[in-house]
Amino acid sequence: TGKDDAQALYNAANYFANDIASALKGHEDTVIINIANEWQGNANDTAWQAAYIEAVQIIRDADLKHCIMCDAGGWGQSASTVINSGAAVLAADPEHNTIFSVHMYGYAGGTQSMIKNIMDSMNTRQLCLAIGEFGYKHSDGDVDEGYIMEYAQKNNIGWLSWSWYGNGSPVEDL
Repeated sequence: TGKDDAQALYNAANYFANDIASALKGHEDTVIINIANEWQGNANDTAWQAAYIEAVQIIRDADLKHCIMCDAGGWGQSASTVINSGAAVLAADPEHNTIFSVHMYGYAGGTQSMIKNIMDSMNTRQLCLAIGEFGYKHSDGDVDEGYIMEYAQKNNIGWLSWSWYGNGSPVEDL
């Protein structure tokens, strides 16, 4: 989480490809491989794109056909990494089975215009979006969780709230 070193992402991809591939095979219809939660701390479209293309290839080279989830850069909140570079990652996936996740907290889910812009930008680019995390507030500000769910439903976008319990400071409200 929050690593900018591409090797950390490759290590995570290799975990799926080498350590647990045999447990995953046969469950392609029920398992999504989220390579690394919030891998990139600093949003950098070029670095994000190059690293995720390589990580997806590692998983595909292991003959894993599952849907792969790639979190946006900037701790999952910099939707621009996905909006600007998601098409290249999807095109590089020989299975064309990649979902992109944006975590909608204060920087990505704080206002209706932010939420609408992200979802509309992804739809315009025909990229599959899942709202991978959100809550009702976060250390970086209030979250418009009602509008996230409303606009996601209107646009057939899936979402996961985060979390039931167990978060520490400064995000214990989650």
